[in-house]
Amino acid sequence: MASVAKRKWTYKGEQREAWVVRYNDSGGRQRIKTFRHKKDANAYRLKVERELERGIHVAPSMSIGVRDGAEMWLCHCDERRKASRGMRRGTLETYQYTVDCHIIPRFGALRLSELDAPTLQTWADEMLSGPAPLGAWRVRAILMCMGEILAHVQRRGLISHNVMREARPKVFSPRPKRVDIPSREDVRKMLEAAPDQGRVGMIVTIGALTGMRLGEIRGLAWPCVDFEAGEINIEQQANRWGELVEPKSAAGRRAVPMGGALSHRLKGWRLRSRSSPAELVFCGRNGRALTPSYVRNGLWVPFMRRLGMVEDGRPRFHFHALRHFAASMFID
Repeated sequence: MASVAKRKWTYKGEQREAWVVRYNDSGGRQRIKTFRHKKDANAYRLKVERELERGIHVAPSMSIGVRDGAEMWLCHCDERRKASRGMRRGTLETYQYTVDCHIIPRFGALRLSELDAPTLQTWADEMLSGPAPLGAWRVRAILMCMGEILAHVQRRGLISHNVMREARPKVFSPRPKRVDIPSREDVRKMLEAAPDQGRVGMIVTIGALTGMRLGEIRGLAWPCVDFEAGEINIEQQANRWGELVEPKSAAGRRAVPMGGALSHRLKGWRLRSRSSPAELVFCGRNGRALTPSYVRNGLWVPFMRRLGMVEDGRPRFHFHALRHFAASMFID
């Protein structure tokens, strides 16, 4: 059991006092923690007794630093990636960037046990409204990484509780911006111009008529195009480095109906397209999948400019807007 006692001493002629909590941890080692106020000492005593009873107590002095905890978690994520257990290369790089640019600069000098709910809420508020404000979705992703770090370290007995799970900071989202979706006339204009635009025209046609994601289009292979059944079987996608990977979820594997117009254009494209070892429908000179930056900046943006669909020098629509258009057409 923990005990609370008052301690008095004199420092440079000045009388001082504090409240000391003493207890033995699960290993039998005596621990001491000092507080200025009795109520704080009693609150800590009760907390320690509950944690000791549950077998989860970790003395604050035994907690590791935020930097060490983050590195431990990243190593765990890298092991998952190497073992192909649900961790992608892009996800790991995003985690590494989040740790290096957002978590370590702010909390690198602290121990994980020193994090509390007010500190994390202030951090979230500053990220939302600071000099360089981040979007709500990005702030939530950063907080998720912090929560995963705490959970990973807690499972290894290096902290007693996960403050992110017990008091997750609130992130208030502004009203979402309206997504500009091309009208039927806009898409008709794109499809009419597509036959004369080569590769980008074919990519736009697939996006508008099937609703496939850009990564799925870039990773599409001819064996997945079933002309007899009139459908496209999505079994893989291309990541940002042009590597072919499986869909992120089981729902990503699906068959997409292919109308007669698209089937006709794909047959023509197959006769004049470049071949690749992976039998990709679209590939670069190296035979690998196109990168997303090349499709967006090298194909989509010039295509939009040729059609006059620009505002302030930027395309009126993002390529992903074709997926929204296709979804609305399917609903209709």
